[in-house]
Amino acid sequence: MAESIFNGKEWEQMSFEERLAIKVASESSFINFVRIWFELTQNEPLMVNWHHIWFANEVDKIIRGVDGSSLAIAVPPGSTKTEFFSIFIHPYTLALIKAGVLKKFRNLALSSGKALVERNSKRVMDVISSPEYQELWPCVFSKSSVEEWSVVNDKFRTIGGMVSRPMMGGIIGSRGGYPGPGYSGSITIDDGDKARRGRKRGRRPGKELTMHQIELGPILRPRRVLGLRPLEQEHIGHGHRDPHQVTDAL
Repeated sequence: MAESIFNGKEWEQMSFEERLAIKVASESSFINFVRIWFELTQNEPLMVNWHHIWFANEVDKIIRGVDGSSLAIAVPPGSTKTEFFSIFIHPYTLALIKAGVLKKFRNLALSSGKALVERNSKRVMDVISSPEYQELWPCVFSKSSVEEWSVVNDKFRTIGGMVSRPMMGGIIGSRGGYPGPGYSGSITIDDGDKARRGRKRGRRPGKELTMHQIELGPILRPRRVLGLRPLEQEHIGHGHRDPHQVTDAL
């Protein structure tokens, strides 16, 4: 059983110094942010395993400019990847913008189903709009639908946003990241393997769709993602082959 990092204290019981320590710790690393805000929002501590620390560290390398490559996370269902990559990556990025580490971000969240991406987007908005988050990183939503939301600074300029779309349609024109150097957003794919195994009308049963056939091609072409550092995730269960795997030896 994981132990509380707040020693049973509620937010209202914490001193100014304790809240400031939470802000500093949250901005210091992705794993710290997820541990802190998972407990604050879910009212229970996160059970941290070695794989959480590993892929959270990889995320920090990309966001902070240490590593400019893309990242694919292939883990079994129930490995808490949704909490990290579909929920807390977004308010963490916004916190880093408010802290002056990043300038702005635009995230594109994709999944096999409309309900899943919209449910995840609603949770992200709930974290950002929570009294605890607003006390540490105050911001205002200029657009606040589950399909698309954006946040502005005190000069009403957009500093962050998230578009959530199902992979089988409606993503043409949607983008992740901005052109230019440095990290400015991500493309996250939650359980996209189901969409690739979906059937397009008029195709022979059992024939898989390629990424281009489900309209991901225009988004992932290099000329369209200059400066983008996409983060991709997949459900890899028994009988599934990692679509990013090059050889069976990996």
